[in-house]
Amino acid sequence: MQVLKEEVLGMRGGWVLKGRVVVYNERQRRVELVLERVGTVQFQEVGWTVEDLVEIHNILVKWKMKIGEQ
Repeated sequence: MQVLKEEVLGMRGGWVLKGRVVVYNERQRRVELVLERVGTVQFQEVGWTVEDLVEIHNILVKWKMKIGEQ
């Protein structure tokens, strides 16, 4: 796997939401959402509602369009 581009899209609790463009096996290129725990911020357990997931999906779709990925 090779990461071609990565950008922070938002935060929630102790999580950073990142969008990234990756290539697998030099053939499969795709846009992914990555969740990372922030070590410097006190971690909070948070729940995700359906509306939260829809919003995160929409943020990723908008980012994908912004950078010109298909």
